[in-house]
Amino acid sequence: GKKRRSTSIEDLLPDLKLSSSDANLNLALQQLMPKSFDSVGTYTQDIQSLKGVVDTLDAMGVSVKKFDDNSHLTVDHFNGYTGDMAMALSTLDGKTLSTDDLQSKFEAIQEFFGSTMPGLMNITMAGSESLVQQVADLKQKYQDAANTAASYGVDAQNLLDKGNAIAAMMIANENTKLAQSDQSVTARYMAATGDQEGADLLNQQVSADQGIQALQEEWRSYLGDSYADNVTYQQQLANLEKTQAAERLQIQQSYAEKAAAAEAQYQSQAQSSVASVFSSLSSYVQGLSVSDASPLSVQDQYKAANDNFGTDYQAAMGGDYDALSRLQSESQTALSLDQKWLGSGSDYTKAYQDMLTKLQAIANLGSDIFTANLAKQLAARQVDATLQVKQ
Repeated sequence: GKKRRSTSIEDLLPDLKLSSSDANLNLALQQLMPKSFDSVGTYTQDIQSLKGVVDTLDAMGVSVKKFDDNSHLTVDHFNGYTGDMAMALSTLDGKTLSTDDLQSKFEAIQEFFGSTMPGLMNITMAGSESLVQQVADLKQKYQDAANTAASYGVDAQNLLDKGNAIAAMMIANENTKLAQSDQSVTARYMAATGDQEGADLLNQQVSADQGIQALQEEWRSYLGDSYADNVTYQQQLANLEKTQAAERLQIQQSYAEKAAAAEAQYQSQAQSSVASVFSSLSSYVQGLSVSDASPLSVQDQYKAANDNFGTDYQAAMGGDYDALSRLQSESQTALSLDQKWLGSGSDYTKAYQDMLTKLQAIANLGSDIFTANLAKQLAARQVDATLQVKQ
């Protein structure tokens, strides 16, 4: 019979007609979807990728005229903007740009007309006058009132003093906010350059100052300028300052403890490294007398090797970890020199059997005794390092 060609899901995917209620996504699906797909997973990934690009465009309010490729498009127009912002964005209508370049230009326009230009026009984000202008208007209001009072023959210096005091407080409060903002930036820089403790302390100081200012403003709005004489206010201020001092001390103690712990660790590591070097050197010196470089006779080397093994064997039987670590090498050296001096007869056999019996005795001790003694040794080193740091 005739062979039938099987059709896979991947073969059917290019024939699927996709559409979306989002105009930009609908256009992207028609113009950017590939003509073939390796798998259903690739097909899904391509759709998700287009969706991500379109979401970015929709967030900017872009209406796309044409997608030239996966990273370039031609702008039709922008939706949802009015006034100067709409006029500025209209300069991008009809232009072919990369998506990254379009987003960059959009953000530059948004920054200029949303922040820079209003600032230059002396208008805040809330649409009110700048603080400087508010202060000037306030002082003029009190001056006009003083002039009216004077026209009636009344001394109005108290009005002028009041207006000047309020104006000075407004300027001082704003300068404090600006200084605190600068301190916060400084703290961020300190953290970024490795001085986290300094950053935490500076942030705590800024927060403490803001807490005191907030308390003062609350009481001022409640009682007026005489609030500072109120006993309850004074108690609350004292409690707040006590709490802030405790918080600052906690930060300092925390970093002091971390520094001490780190120093103790460094001391411990240093002691461990030095002890290891000295142990290696000691073992080397101990083994020189039985090495090829030794000037001793074979008989003397034989005696020295067995003495070395015997000393460390007795220590290991008492749980000495360092002695245990040397026994294998010392037993090999001793047996080699036993064979040289005693030959291969019954004397060597007896020496070999004696060595084997001692090593088996060590093995029968088990690991617990060595583990316990090594743990004590390491703990003693750690305590010693900690005491050195505290001194």
